[in-house]
Amino acid sequence: MNKRFLIALAATVAFSFTLPIASQAKTWNLRFTGSDFESHPSVTNGLLPWLKEIEKATNGQVKIRYFNPNTICPVNEIVTSIESGAIDMGAIDHARNTGRFPLHDVFLLPLITGNSTAQGVTAWRVFQSSPLLQKEMASVKVLGYWGGGSMQIMTKEKPVTKLEDMKGLRMTCMSKPFADAVQALDANPITVPLPDIYMTLSRNSADSALFSLLASGSIKIQDIIKHITLVSLCKDIRFVGINKDLWDSFPPDIQKAIESTCCSESWAARMSGVMDEGDVSGRELLTKAGAKFYTLDDAEYERWVKACAPLDQAWINKVVELGIAEKDARALLEQVRKVGAEVTNSLSKAR
Repeated sequence: MNKRFLIALAATVAFSFTLPIASQAKTWNLRFTGSDFESHPSVTNGLLPWLKEIEKATNGQVKIRYFNPNTICPVNEIVTSIESGAIDMGAIDHARNTGRFPLHDVFLLPLITGNSTAQGVTAWRVFQSSPLLQKEMASVKVLGYWGGGSMQIMTKEKPVTKLEDMKGLRMTCMSKPFADAVQALDANPITVPLPDIYMTLSRNSADSALFSLLASGSIKIQDIIKHITLVSLCKDIRFVGINKDLWDSFPPDIQKAIESTCCSESWAARMSGVMDEGDVSGRELLTKAGAKFYTLDDAEYERWVKACAPLDQAWINKVVELGIAEKDARALLEQVRKVGAEVTNSLSKAR
């Protein structure tokens, strides 16, 4: 065997080994943003550890950097920025995008679930079996859902222990769906963004707030609020989306590796659980500040459910006007409420 042949053979063997390695060495550096700052529990204890898991699962081929809100795109443009490819991924706060995903507004109706974990699991479970919801989210690849903070009734002076106590309260709310729920309970909603809630309460422009325990410390609401009714009136949902063209460009093994870290009820429970853990810390903070807590008995809770019932029909009417068959809208609503109750009960028994 001559020397020239051996050199050629060696070169061929070397090339055959280096080619797949070079292919596998391709890396993607992705940009991710959301509506919460890195100091928020949902980011610190939820998103950031998960993004590191993706990097590990893909052997370092997918690296994702989290950008704080309004740094690489406005918070209210995260959806369109993902769709256009201006950013690669994002955590979409549904309450900031109401009207964009009208079918998903069903999850923002009052008293669907008992806590954030139940909310996230319910949303993911229903999404998996609902062609309507899947079609509505077809412009992005959805990697998971989680539940936003549970909205509780917080008052400065008068405790709320029955439906009649809500009458006439001037209550801050952070979104229209939450304001609708407050109005259904005969209070007067004042829609203001989160940073303005403390000022609105301190200036006596409002005497109460529909707000979450977990975010209390961020605006020092414990300095003003004295009474909290734990009713979990409303909860937002959030979902993580990635640009569809980018997703389709990934090799199957990369897609599979990413999906192994999310796209499941366990991921929804884990991410949502961070919010519930934040509620525990928030309650401790408010308790130390002297706040008193109240709950509704079953009979009183059902009165609140009945008072909010017209909002269910209002949602049906809205999506029917958009072209959804009434029977399909009603079926989706019934499914969400059924699954929400089942998941809430299952989680309460597990504790």
